[in-house]
Amino acid sequence: HRVCSAQGFLISFSVPWLRRHRTRRGGKGAADVSILSLLGKDEEEEDAWSGNDFEDELLRETEESRQRHAQALSGGRQRGHVPVLVKTCMDNLFRRENEDTGLGFLTRYDGLYVDATFGRGGYSREILSHLTEDGHVVAFDVDPTALEEGKSLEASDPRFTIIHRPFAEMDKLFAKNKKLKALLKKLGPPKGIVFDIGVSGPQTDNVDRGFSLQKLYEREETPLDLRMNPSVGRPASEVLQELTVPELAFILQKGNETQVPCHAERIAQAILDDQELNGPFESMRRFAEVAGKIQNEFDGVPEEDFRHPRHGFEHPARLTVQALRIFINDEFGQCKAGLEAAFELLPIGGRLVISVFKAAEQRILQQFVAHNMDADPKTVKRLKTKRRLVELYPLAGTDKEYSVRFVSKDIRPSAKEVSLNRRSRSGRTVVLEKIPRTCPRVKVKPRKLATRFTEPPPPELM
Repeated sequence: HRVCSAQGFLISFSVPWLRRHRTRRGGKGAADVSILSLLGKDEEEEDAWSGNDFEDELLRETEESRQRHAQALSGGRQRGHVPVLVKTCMDNLFRRENEDTGLGFLTRYDGLYVDATFGRGGYSREILSHLTEDGHVVAFDVDPTALEEGKSLEASDPRFTIIHRPFAEMDKLFAKNKKLKALLKKLGPPKGIVFDIGVSGPQTDNVDRGFSLQKLYEREETPLDLRMNPSVGRPASEVLQELTVPELAFILQKGNETQVPCHAERIAQAILDDQELNGPFESMRRFAEVAGKIQNEFDGVPEEDFRHPRHGFEHPARLTVQALRIFINDEFGQCKAGLEAAFELLPIGGRLVISVFKAAEQRILQQFVAHNMDADPKTVKRLKTKRRLVELYPLAGTDKEYSVRFVSKDIRPSAKEVSLNRRSRSGRTVVLEKIPRTCPRVKVKPRKLATRFTEPPPPELM
């Protein structure tokens, strides 16, 4: 099937013969085959648009679509960042899962869309490449370098707006910001929102930002900062001076839930002992060495064999640094608040497409959906008490008019994408949709979670 748009109408037709006859055009005995040949002779003569014109228009639209897509990806690559699972995200954002024509997607869309995590603009540019002149993208980011890139795009494309605020505030900003209020009034609520959670490639690649673990053996003075927005809050080196061992162990355990609890305590103890002995951690190199040696000990590597590896993803301190970064930027809290804000903005039927890279982020998504999932009438009837309904379906205890469902739970990058963009290897795309609520409202408090779980005695094995 081939799809194209003209004057707002979508035309879809099967054209396996189109390629077959295109090779004959202009040759000896070539037949001038067109879509209009399916009509009567009089109808064909009355229409001034010939089959060849239609074919040429189809090919032209296809090439323009390919160029828009290539420009969007190129824009991101030139700025040091390749968006992950971008085609899958666009397919789900624009609901075109079943529209693949083989030549590409020719349909262009209008309306308002939100890029909650602008980064270097890979997703924003890709969305813009699929929009008509009546479409608009609003993007959010707290990183000053992302703001510079966003301002450049804003100056070159009137369909784009960048906002230098956390994405967790998007619902409040659309209610207060004059420009966003005007867009909301003109275009209606966002048809789709995209999240790309976590740190971006340019942030980790820029050694001056204090995120990078690359080639620390060459760099003495890389600061231990870890802030997404260096103008707000305090760097990690200062925060560490106020933490106790139990607090730091909690941070490391929460940011890396696969870590054995006592091992998180070992790392926390070693870090704060070194800080007490040698003063604040001004450099990433020293911090990574202390944490890396304790991790190596757990992995069976002697302390004297410790080396800073060439690549950051190979560093034994990587998960320790990641956990501290998550805390410094309240990434999990922002993710939770951002999900709520996004669904307050979306209309019924609107979609949130979110790329995540850590198991903890996936759990946040699962908890959000579980707490906002609707109970069908059969389930409501089966449950014997209102309290039990609220315990199993917390949405029943709220006044929300909507519920949330998974459209797709775990879309992974292809082998080809991983080969082109190594950073995509741990990425997952999740698609959520806002749908009407059907379960009744119940004003009953659930029991505390601890009282609803009881460990049974172990079975007898002999």
